[in-house]
Amino acid sequence: VNYAQNYTGVEWAWVNWASGHFTGWQYGIVNYAGTLTGLQLGWVNVAKGAQSGLQIGLVNVIQENRWFTGFPKELAKGMVFVNWRF
Repeated sequence: VNYAQNYTGVEWAWVNWASGHFTGWQYGIVNYAGTLTGLQLGWVNVAKGAQSGLQIGLVNVIQENRWFTGFPKELAKGMVFVNWRF
């Protein structure tokens, strides 16, 4: 398990949790970032918000995204396989 408040770099573990701003790459089964700038690759990826981020996994949630209104810059609040905000 990796835990950080604000972090820049790579988090690679079963569970990665950055409660503040995360910049970089999270790779694990469950990934969480308060504010995401970078890539989340895992089974469950959650970000409260994203400045510029890509999520690839089974469940992908960016809470501040609206449902399909900002395409192509953002996709949706929750998606299967991929979600983003740029």
